[in-house]
Amino acid sequence: MRGYAVLHPNDSKVKIVSDSTISSIIWQKKILLQNLNITHILAVVGGVDMPFPECFKYLRIESLDSAGVDLAQHSTECLSFIDNARMSGGGVLVHCFVGRSRSVTNATAYMMRTCGVRLSQTLAHITSRRKEAQSNPGFLNQLQNLDQEPKLRS
Repeated sequence: MRGYAVLHPNDSKVKIVSDSTISSIIWQKKILLQNLNITHILAVVGGVDMPFPECFKYLRIESLDSAGVDLAQHSTECLSFIDNARMSGGGVLVHCFVGRSRSVTNATAYMMRTCGVRLSQTLAHITSRRKEAQSNPGFLNQLQNLDQEPKLRS
């Protein structure tokens, strides 16, 4: 995948990693994932089998990259999955097909909720590491709604 988010337990600010040499099917590269200390994979895709259930814990969110899709309905489940992985000392790969919209939206929401960082700061952090990062307009609207939650206002 051209871009992906890797969330590690020792990273208080949540590290966003980008590597243009990794193929679009990184979640199928077991050795690479293990070398990155990935233990959990949040797959925001539809119709894809998870290839290594014996090696990784998966949460698959069946979703299209469409402005009309409500990713926010899965936020509690995704947040818990990522938190559980990080608290157990593992790393999390958040991916979609292109690594531009669905994965970025989920990583952004996670950072906003767990770090209390506003949307503009979070997007600046992510896009500084992943130039192609761009949530579709519907997902961006959902992130803007999250940004209005009282606990995120400063």
